Amino acid sequence: MRCTYYSLLVFALIFAVCGPLYAAQEETVETKIKTMLFDPTTDAPVVVLETVGDKKLVPIWIDIPEARAIALELQHVQPPRPLTHDLIRKRPFMPLCRS
Repeated sequence: MRCTYYSLLVFALIFAVCGPLYAAQEETVETKIKTMLFDPTTDAPVVVLETVGDKKLVPIWIDIPEARAIALELQHVQPPRPLTHDLIRKRPFMPLCRS
């Protein structure tokens, strides 16, 4: 039991140190929403992103509130009150993307 605990601790420490370093070395890739659909096995919404450069498809499983917000945005529907991402978008001093 103690050996398992130590191995998990070592793995967590390696991941905590190397994870951000690896992510910082990766460059960002521009994507656009290709479509939204539901996974038939889990009934979870899936956003399918398409990379701008090489047209690769990237599926991302999301939750229902995020799917509703994305669907409203894609259909150009204005909700009666601003959603969370609308409030963040209107703050000029908070960048939304990494540079």
